[in-house]
Amino acid sequence: MYRSIILSEDFECNGARLPKLRFVVDSEGVPNDEVNDFLLYLATVRHLNIESTIDEAALCITFILNLLLKKVETNNGIKWNRVTSSILKKIANIISRDGTNKTPNPKNSTVNLYTSHFIQFLWWAEYEAGLTNGLVGINDIGRNKQRYRVALDPPKKSGHKYSIPWLLPTRNDGGGGRVKGDSVDWDRALDQVINHEEDSSNFKAVAKKHRDEIMLRLIRESSLRRIEVVHLDKSQFEAVPQSGVRRMWITLKKTKYYETRDVGIFTGLWYDIQDYIQSSRKELIAGKSSKSEALLPSIKTGQYLRPRSINTVLADYGVRPHDGRGLGLTEYMIDLVEKNVPQDEAILIVSEMAGHSLKGEGKVFLRHYLRAKEVVARANMPPRSQLEAENVKLRRQLVEALTKST
Repeated sequence: MYRSIILSEDFECNGARLPKLRFVVDSEGVPNDEVNDFLLYLATVRHLNIESTIDEAALCITFILNLLLKKVETNNGIKWNRVTSSILKKIANIISRDGTNKTPNPKNSTVNLYTSHFIQFLWWAEYEAGLTNGLVGINDIGRNKQRYRVALDPPKKSGHKYSIPWLLPTRNDGGGGRVKGDSVDWDRALDQVINHEEDSSNFKAVAKKHRDEIMLRLIRESSLRRIEVVHLDKSQFEAVPQSGVRRMWITLKKTKYYETRDVGIFTGLWYDIQDYIQSSRKELIAGKSSKSEALLPSIKTGQYLRPRSINTVLADYGVRPHDGRGLGLTEYMIDLVEKNVPQDEAILIVSEMAGHSLKGEGKVFLRHYLRAKEVVARANMPPRSQLEAENVKLRRQLVEALTKST
């Protein structure tokens, strides 16, 4: 069996700082070199966020590796490089039926997330690392349908390498319509900007995607307004976080209700911004004004973007800045509700985080609070199977009581 372990805050690889990166080891503590090389690739080549994207990838891949060992009906399990489309479809059905360590009754979108991370690992092994030959690819439909053991379809969206034909349907996933601008939209947008298919030799295009990733995350994770995002300076992110610090604080030069305000940036995002400044940002301003301080510069001028430009950039990924800011505030409110912070205190904390005045915006934050309570209550509900079992038990007890009384 495999498990993931968290490395130290001081871990480095090839000069890159990778605090608390996850590695995968077996039951005897022996590292899984292939998966760990893939995680290092995500961190050092793709520059993905460790806390969100790479942690998630490590956990999903580890879970599927263990399913291949114990759930697939073979004597010795199946190694990752011997899987087929039919086996991975069976794995998806098992996850949907039995759930995961964290989610006993997963939505289809959650099942698809596990599948997508594992396929991304297989694609890297085939086309980046050269560990396999003929394991995964897009089939030559009409010529040789068995060319690849894991047969994928051509991409349905520009910028993607492939599409996975056996993903589960997610329309109205979980029952009921989705809220406009919810986490599904923003998760998808971040996936598009991170897993882009720009030619790696087109440095400017790759750098733009990196800039857009930072923009998306600042709006969602820090709930910044457009005017606040475009006026961020690179010099505001020079400090090195001390060990154990969860947030770094900066003073915004431009905001809405006040002359300035302070905002906290999660340490993981802070490190990623520093990496972006040392790499992609330099490419974006190359040949333009070397004196530009803009953290997220315009590709044309190298200077500050206009607030309206944020809408144009995010429209390419199917999201709007106002929705992302609201989502970030709701997600922060959910964290407070889970910690049993009283309503008035939670509303005050989030309003200060958003840079709002409670006098005119109290009802807005009450809506965030009520929505957060609804999400937490729904997440804490017992699985449907448990509720059905309890209902059956209650009905039996009722019948027994009625029988005794007669």
